[in-house]
Amino acid sequence: MEMIKAFSRRSLFWIILFMAIIFLSIDLLIFLGLDIVFKDITAMTPENADVFSNDLSSWTKTVQGYFMKFFIPGSAVISALLAFIIWGVHRRIFRKVTTKYTPPAPLKKKKTTKQDMAAMEKEKKIHDTRMYLNILAVFQREGRLMDFFAENLDAFEDAQIGAAVRSIHENCKKTVNKLLSPRPIVDINEGEEFIVQKGFDPDSVKLIGNVAGEPPFKGVIRHKGWMAGKVQLPTLSSGTEAEIIAPAEVEII
Repeated sequence: MEMIKAFSRRSLFWIILFMAIIFLSIDLLIFLGLDIVFKDITAMTPENADVFSNDLSSWTKTVQGYFMKFFIPGSAVISALLAFIIWGVHRRIFRKVTTKYTPPAPLKKKKTTKQDMAAMEKEKKIHDTRMYLNILAVFQREGRLMDFFAENLDAFEDAQIGAAVRSIHENCKKTVNKLLSPRPIVDINEGEEFIVQKGFDPDSVKLIGNVAGEPPFKGVIRHKGWMAGKVQLPTLSSGTEAEIIAPAEVEII
């Protein structure tokens, strides 16, 4: 309802303004036309002109007077009446259209049932399992790492194992560098001295040995640590079985 009232007020103003401009333009054109005719007649009528010319000049002047006295106010009244009539019709049409329009009902939030919760938990578990096993799937695809873990090494000599591991190591290293670009947390050789400053990050530096008191601590690097220079997550497989690391391969003969 407030929208209809606001629209009605605005439309009434613009309709009245539009009609006033139209009728004022018509009045101005008529007045200028009468003024030109009166000047032409006056110029054509000398002092010794006949009675007809004098009467015509007097009649034209009278018409101008009546035009100013009656026609202009009358046209203003007519323009106002027409403006209100147009506004009334326009307002009625707008009210009818807005009354028929029914705003869409707000969407009701679907209540989560126990079945929905169970399905969501199952889907999350499947996703987490796939994320956990996906890195092994990548290493298997690139370096046959799972095949190496499954091999019984007791029947092989150390030299034979070293030769087999070389290719696995190379392929898995390429995969790690491609996905993570790992770099050491502490860029100091193992065995060298290192000062652990106050406010160190315990997630980055792990203190071992005789730890007592407050930092700074003086120690020796036993492991430089690793952190990812980047994280390029491999694409998850599109299979429905989350436990699958690598599919079996069957060569058709």
